[in-house]
Amino acid sequence: MSRGAQTVIFIDSDPQCVKIINKNISKLKIENRAVIINENYKQAIKKIGRQDVIYLDPPFNKDIGSECLDLIVKYDILNPNGIVILEHDSKENIPERIQDLFLYDKRIYGKCAISFFRKGGNEDIYISREL
Repeated sequence: MSRGAQTVIFIDSDPQCVKIINKNISKLKIENRAVIINENYKQAIKKIGRQDVIYLDPPFNKDIGSECLDLIVKYDILNPNGIVILEHDSKENIPERIQDLFLYDKRIYGKCAISFFRKGGNEDIYISREL
């Protein structure tokens, strides 16, 4: 939201995390710009509709990131010019391509990595940076 998003959808199945998200939303006075879905990501992804930016921060080392990317493609929820940003363990093997979703940038920050995907395009422009 600090980068100009009109609306943000938060998905978390843990009731305690949802409480914290709600508290932060209230503190920031952005209730009219935030949606919270308190359920499993597999069910929630089906319901959110098309998005311009999808930021994924699943628990590390559980292969949830790759599974989310598969679901994003399966339910076609990324707009044509949209991007998916996946935060994951830097040692986790994240595919460079899932059907028409291509990895175009990856940044490594010690144990954490952030991978950027988009639809179509040319996988030859892939960039990897260790910061």
